[in-house]
Amino acid sequence: MIKAVVFDMDGVLVDTEGFYRDRMIQVFEHYQIPYTVAACNELAGGSQKHYDEFLAKMLDGIMDPKEFHDRYEATFRDDPVDYEKIMYPGVHECIRDLKAGGYRVALASSSKMVNILEVLKAIQLEDEFEFLLSGEMFHESKPNPEIYLKAADMLGLKPQECLAIEDSTYGLRSAFDAGLHVLAKRDDRFGYDQDIAEMKFDDFQDILTYLRSKREA
Repeated sequence: MIKAVVFDMDGVLVDTEGFYRDRMIQVFEHYQIPYTVAACNELAGGSQKHYDEFLAKMLDGIMDPKEFHDRYEATFRDDPVDYEKIMYPGVHECIRDLKAGGYRVALASSSKMVNILEVLKAIQLEDEFEFLLSGEMFHESKPNPEIYLKAADMLGLKPQECLAIEDSTYGLRSAFDAGLHVLAKRDDRFGYDQDIAEMKFDDFQDILTYLRSKREA
């Protein structure tokens, strides 16, 4: 029986992946650096290590990746993200209903903890999760299953007693390989492979419907 739900953050609670990609494209264009949208899409759901390797490859012999990253970060200071505006509808209600139904909820994200805390505060979810896990806490982040194995361990549950809510290829693979049940927030923009998910959903209430079906099975 599923007893806990572990949420990813970017692309699941808030529609940040496209936003971050577009900010990166702005910087590529500012410096007139060749890029492809497809290459930028591959960053969605990736770890900091993946991001660093991507920049090193894209900027090889052109400019210092740190200079590029500093410019990228400056776009967020100059034009802050309104995370509440890009939060997916139904998130608050879903988490409320999960708790009311006796499910425990946690969060496991590849993002840095400082970013996780910033987003959760902005969307008023900073106190809703039993604990938060960041990819920077592990030797390897998603798609390595370690973050989800740790989540199950901290919950005191077997992986098969937990449900992961993911969107990206990396996140889905991480949760699947850890042995969790996996649902995918449907997203066709980035070329994700979501086929290993037990179900793809658009409406967050579909998560509750899925869990009811598991209880009744």
